Amino acid sequence: MKLINSNYLFFLESKLKFKSSKLKSMLFFSTYTLTSKLVRIALSIIFLSMLLLVSIQSNVFATCGDGICSQGLNANICPQDCISFRVENDYNFLRVIRGEEVLLPIRLIHTSDLEMEYSINISDSLQGFIQINNATTQFEQRGVSVIYLNISDLGYNVLRNNIGTISISNEYHTIENTLRIEFLNPSDNRVRLRSNVLSSEVSTNGNLIYELFIQLDSSSSSNQNLRNVTLLIEGVHKESGNYFRLEERNILVNQTYSSIDSVKLDAEMFRALNETFIYVGQYELLFTLEYNDLIVQDSSLFTLNESFTDSLFFDLFLLAIIVSQVFLVVYYSFKKYLKYKKATQRYITPNLKDLPNKNSADIVFEVGLVAETKHRAYIVAKDLTTHALVAGSTGSGKSVSSSIIAEEALNNKIPVVVFDPTSQWTGFLSALRDRNIFKVYSKFGLKNEDARSYKGLIFTPKDKNFDINFEEYLNPGEITVFNLAHLSTQDYDDVTEKIITSIFKKGWEESPDLKLLCVFDEVHRLLDSSCEGKGYAALTKGAREFRKWGIGLLMASQVSSDFKEAIGGNVLTEVQLNTKNLDDIKKAQQKYGVDYGRRIARQGLGVAMVQNPRYNNGKPWFINFRPPLHNPHKLSDEELDLYNDYTHKLKLIKIELKKLKDSGQDITDYELDFNLSNNKLKEGKFKMSEIYIQGLMERLNIKVE
Repeated sequence: MKLINSNYLFFLESKLKFKSSKLKSMLFFSTYTLTSKLVRIALSIIFLSMLLLVSIQSNVFATCGDGICSQGLNANICPQDCISFRVENDYNFLRVIRGEEVLLPIRLIHTSDLEMEYSINISDSLQGFIQINNATTQFEQRGVSVIYLNISDLGYNVLRNNIGTISISNEYHTIENTLRIEFLNPSDNRVRLRSNVLSSEVSTNGNLIYELFIQLDSSSSSNQNLRNVTLLIEGVHKESGNYFRLEERNILVNQTYSSIDSVKLDAEMFRALNETFIYVGQYELLFTLEYNDLIVQDSSLFTLNESFTDSLFFDLFLLAIIVSQVFLVVYYSFKKYLKYKKATQRYITPNLKDLPNKNSADIVFEVGLVAETKHRAYIVAKDLTTHALVAGSTGSGKSVSSSIIAEEALNNKIPVVVFDPTSQWTGFLSALRDRNIFKVYSKFGLKNEDARSYKGLIFTPKDKNFDINFEEYLNPGEITVFNLAHLSTQDYDDVTEKIITSIFKKGWEESPDLKLLCVFDEVHRLLDSSCEGKGYAALTKGAREFRKWGIGLLMASQVSSDFKEAIGGNVLTEVQLNTKNLDDIKKAQQKYGVDYGRRIARQGLGVAMVQNPRYNNGKPWFINFRPPLHNPHKLSDEELDLYNDYTHKLKLIKIELKKLKDSGQDITDYELDFNLSNNKLKEGKFKMSEIYIQGLMERLNIKVE
């Protein structure tokens, strides 16, 4: 009989060394930064405080017999709740050579002052080859007793691997220890196996290199015959006793066989032992050779270290690299996408917070949408007192865009006077009926029933000699259109000068708000070589002076760059529609940058680049003007003739009524019919207006030649 063979002493020494290295590692990681120290100190203080609180509570509420060894109780006071012993066993995994006997000591430590008896029981799986020299132990006071287990196969054909429990119990408690015993066949001279691990330390996911030597007895077979042997390679964790299979293969051996091979370790193999922990530490590499009816074993030790690639730090490091790379790819891709989008998008999106909005304290005109967005676009009415210039090539929509601003002024009860050399503005007195325009109403939140006409009058002078009385044209929400289509360019120059001069002659009160909007369409005609420049000079004077009276000039032209600084310098709102004019494009590039200049020629119908230094940090923004509510086309010649005829007759009636009033007659009934006729004409109701006009002319005996 022997106590423990030399191999187990070696294992014990290795285990102590491993525990020592493990302790050093723990000390290192517990002190690697000042931050971790402070955290641990703080946690310790919290833990001790909680422990103190629990201790106080336990001392107050400790009760013997409740199954809890509360603070204040111990094995002497309450042995039924508090365990009075502990068990120490150096080995939970043993290898025993068949036919030999091993003596395994187990220490039982009694920690109570009470007299107590202990019993030792062996599980059924270990019964038959374990004998106990003292199955019961009696303690009268504190002490240590060593229990010896005699382990052998007792000549029985027991299993190679046997796992069971050794239970030590007293009256109140039981402690179980797991024991695994592996019985090995004794060595046989016919087969020899020797192994040696060359890589004494290996990391998870690394290669375990080993040297193997096999020798078969030459007398068992001819030297020339190759014999097949089976080699099984297993790993056994020394501390826990868990084992796993690494490799099984067949080897052809003549008489001797030697090789240096390797086996690939896998971290998942170790995680399978415990899903939450990788078993780093010391392992025994066990080689089992089976040949005919013989089984021979040999083993070598190696230490398993956690691979850097399997560590949490590496996972975090790798995650940080991946996240940073993804971030950089996304960042630069997004940056490149924004650059591409900015270069290819039709319009430049502004900072919407820097644009006019409906929350302004001043009156605002809702003129459409910010281009390529669903945000409403506004123009502040007060800004038009510093005038506006709408420019764009023929067919770009400059007259319609100007008319949208005029519509918004009328909707806000601001009178509008238009000087129209194209007759296009006469359509204000008629509601929209164009189905093609109705198709885009929904895009701007409009309905077909929103289409409407506006109240107003049309005057079509045949020459430049006509009287203008602005008192008649300042009715809130009404438009007055001077249809100048029949005048020559020179006459248009003279009329413009005459109109602006008449505005100056009227006595206006100063006002910071927009009181009147004057629209000059096709104003570039004033730059024609046949003009004397009187109209342009008058317009320049108006641009300088009208602001103080709350009069806004809205000028529409094909080319904005032709206007001199005298006008351009006094116009703060610029509305530039699509144009191919190189001078206008160059002007925009010089003022706002190449990106804006390039987009002028790409603007869609009804889209304009708008700029006012008060907004968007002085940079332009793009507005997609809404469709008109009125008829954007000129009235027919027949309708214009009727307006001219009725306007002329109303003028004659007004003169006759003045004569009657001056003579002292009561003209109240006449004035009532006159006003009704005038209002019906402004609303475009010809028949009703004609009835009142005809009745007045007959009653007043007025005849038209």
